[in-house]
Amino acid sequence: MRAWRLVCQLGIMGGLVAAAIHCGTDNGSEFGDPANTAACNTAYPGKCGVACNDDTGCADGLYCSATKVCSADCAPGVACENAGQCTVRGQCVTGEGFTPIDSGPLPDGSYVLPDGAICASTDVTLTKTDPVVLFVLDQSGSMYYQNFANTGTRRWDTLKTSLLGPTNDKDAGIIAQLQGNAQLGVALYSATNGQSELTGTVEAVCPRFNGRSFANAFPGGLKFALNNYGAIESVLRPANVDDDTPTGYAVQTLVGLANDGGVATNAGFAGYDAGAAPKVLILVTDGQAGNCVNGTTSDDANEGAQQTNGYAKTLDMVKATYGQNIRTFVIDLSGSQDNTSLTRFKTIANAGVGQPANGDATAFQPANGAALAQRIGTIVSNARSCNFALNGEVVGNASSGTVLVNGQPVPYVGSAGGNGWRLADTTHIELVGTTCDQIKNNPSATLSASFPCGVVKPVIIP
Repeated sequence: MRAWRLVCQLGIMGGLVAAAIHCGTDNGSEFGDPANTAACNTAYPGKCGVACNDDTGCADGLYCSATKVCSADCAPGVACENAGQCTVRGQCVTGEGFTPIDSGPLPDGSYVLPDGAICASTDVTLTKTDPVVLFVLDQSGSMYYQNFANTGTRRWDTLKTSLLGPTNDKDAGIIAQLQGNAQLGVALYSATNGQSELTGTVEAVCPRFNGRSFANAFPGGLKFALNNYGAIESVLRPANVDDDTPTGYAVQTLVGLANDGGVATNAGFAGYDAGAAPKVLILVTDGQAGNCVNGTTSDDANEGAQQTNGYAKTLDMVKATYGQNIRTFVIDLSGSQDNTSLTRFKTIANAGVGQPANGDATAFQPANGAALAQRIGTIVSNARSCNFALNGEVVGNASSGTVLVNGQPVPYVGSAGGNGWRLADTTHIELVGTTCDQIKNNPSATLSASFPCGVVKPVIIP
């Protein structure tokens, strides 16, 4: 004779728990309460109708009914009516998520519920949050005509090789290394004073992006994607340089900011719906900022007053960008040790991460292409969130759960802090301390979690 058990399972599907689970007895799961049923008469003759207080007072295959007598609605060979499922205790229950299995050892971490169903421990999936990163690259003429850190190579060429890798070894570029763990996009900014080096269609607009207005360079607004190397290479690899460096205006346009720092358009970075993902802007430039004149051309950033105005505009827009929950990191390719230049870059870098002018942020000056790529990689790695979405809601004792990083258990730390994990809220696990560092420093790190039955409530899909 074949026996059946029912396992109350949480089905993982697409980051959500797809289930309507019933793991107990209530009026919605009972199909009558007779002591004299077909199951009793055929499978358990003489065993039904015995007085009981709970299921343990009944023979195997029977449950203790609401009227405190042993009964069976179903049995091997006697199906439930109304499409119900039969528990190991002979009770008909309903609900998606019940899977009948052959008799045998109970699954690890499971136990028999009062209605005879087996409630198994729940493995939950944890959805990582990939940062959204916008590379804002200075396309001015000095990027071509000036050497990179006295290395004898052009700044523009070194930047492209660091990002994309050589044409015969694209995997060596930092974009290829990051693209699986960050949503990436790129914008090349410049302006012209009448002597543009660009070929093809060049629009009289300031700022402009690879020779075009924002609307024509980014039809439909900024776009980001995982595994976006191909799209980025198609823009950056063939790109040449232009003239000037209206950094503040470029940041304002790309982020979509009004002059007062509010959001002017949803086509920019501030309006891009990244969900819970952190947003990062990486500004790579080699000179002090210039200005835009009437939105069509730029002034030259070689004059003190123009540089002062350009710096003030850039600082205001980077502050406003941070106000839109976007952090800005500055990479300075000029190599300049001029005190004014260093102070201005440092102030902008501090504003980009919400620090005062004398904070501890700085504009990074790479010594070579490898250092440039490494710095970009560090920025993106540090932007990764250690907050992971559960495909369910923790409704019980969180500390009873088990979290594994790279297959090794890490401790529950609660509000005490330290190294381990805790609940950020009922639907998110947060890794803290060195445990967080493990995830940030290793994009291939694995993370899993499980909870005893009843601790996690599934997300119901209507």
